[in-house]
Amino acid sequence: MKDWDVIAASVWRSYRYHTTRGLREAGLRVLVLEASPRRIVGEKHRISIPAFGLTQARRLVPSNMRDAVLFSAYRRLDAFAARQCHLGKCFWGWSGQSLAALKAARRQGLPGILDSGSTHIGWFSERVEREFKLHGTNFSFPPSRHRLNKIIAAEYDAAEFVCIPSKFVASTFLDAGFPEEKICLNPYGVDVQFWKRTSEEERTADRPFHAIFTGTMLLRKGLWYLLEAWKKLAPNDAKLTLVGSIYPDCQQLMKNLPPGVDWVGRLDQAALRELYRQADLFVLPSLEEGMARAVLEAMAAGLPALVTYETGTTDIVLEGESGWVIPSADVDALASRLQHAIESRDKLRGMGASALERVAPFTWKAYGERAAAFLRNVNS
Repeated sequence: MKDWDVIAASVWRSYRYHTTRGLREAGLRVLVLEASPRRIVGEKHRISIPAFGLTQARRLVPSNMRDAVLFSAYRRLDAFAARQCHLGKCFWGWSGQSLAALKAARRQGLPGILDSGSTHIGWFSERVEREFKLHGTNFSFPPSRHRLNKIIAAEYDAAEFVCIPSKFVASTFLDAGFPEEKICLNPYGVDVQFWKRTSEEERTADRPFHAIFTGTMLLRKGLWYLLEAWKKLAPNDAKLTLVGSIYPDCQQLMKNLPPGVDWVGRLDQAALRELYRQADLFVLPSLEEGMARAVLEAMAAGLPALVTYETGTTDIVLEGESGWVIPSADVDALASRLQHAIESRDKLRGMGASALERVAPFTWKAYGERAAAFLRNVNS
């Protein structure tokens, strides 16, 4: 008899924590393999491997080398997980970190599940490379990223199932010819109680209109289009706050922010929650996402969301009710909708209430229950 129902492995605990917690709460026996030596309260069954130094070292190396260091940690975890697969009834790994383990699980006749939080790697690569070329940044995927892309493509073949977070992501897999029967759709959750406002205070109209963008400052997030739209509008009494770290492909872009735009860097969740409570609108014009958790968090904080289809959130954002959905890479459409939001500020609070109502069913508990139901079916 196997000791564990599932062996789960990921370098980043933020990617896997809610999955493994949900599986445990559903009564399944889960052994976690990860890189962090710090134990989460209540998480008893885990093994930490010596890849933590690599994940920390990436903070110390030049920005153009950080991915290479991180991918080394991925390979180390993957090799370790491949030696531990036999302990469980199945293996659950995360994209880019699981090829050797998925192959080992297949050799041993165990189901291998790949958790992919992003679009099909072929779609992803084509879309991001096109954006690089369009802007002439002389920035392209480094060799380490090209190698990772090949690993991810091979993981699709090695996995028995791929777990994805949105219908948008599913469409990119299906368009690439990926078998529909191998896809498990499980939308992400959000901690509504943490994010929602604790009082009914009004967002007063005697202060500037305030929009917020949250995410890493990179071209894939549609940041160039957002800044161009803001320049086109040039609003006199409005501000845009950018929250997140700067990726190399946007370092030059961030040096010339238009008037009314502020960058505050990374914020912890408590500080970000307070910022949301002061704002009128959340905006994320991404060119590629799996399912942008930032959108769910902002909606839970009572903000209407201005998003693109590629954020993977259009099953939640109802056009004209809880936000708006615009075409990606379209400066004019983005500027027009921002202008409309500024002019319709009195309606935004009601839309924010609708946003909270729409996102409320998307709990992490429901996410874990769906994951557990899927896994039980796999192991039956």
